[in-house]
Amino acid sequence: MQPLYIATSRYGPWDGENWTEYVKWSGLVQLKELASLDGMLCPTVLAATKDEYWPYIVNEDFMLDYFTDLNFLLNEVSEIVDKNVMCVFKNPIFHPQPPSEIL
Repeated sequence: MQPLYIATSRYGPWDGENWTEYVKWSGLVQLKELASLDGMLCPTVLAATKDEYWPYIVNEDFMLDYFTDLNFLLNEVSEIVDKNVMCVFKNPIFHPQPPSEIL
């Protein structure tokens, strides 16, 4: 299983009424922040797919926002302050171990 990485926008109380309405609608009043792969709530922080991304992105199933190289992604988003960088595994057969570079 190959780990995949994605950088998304943060979503929380600093989003004002939008956040308040989401918490009210969802009933998740205990949330302090939502880290999600849902692009409607937490869109990717990279605006477009650059040519230099192609060797490092997942080119299948509408997954162009997912990277296979953590260091490459971290370099691309290093100037972006408010972000979440997540490691995910697509359809794991067993409980995956986190890659050593993120421990």
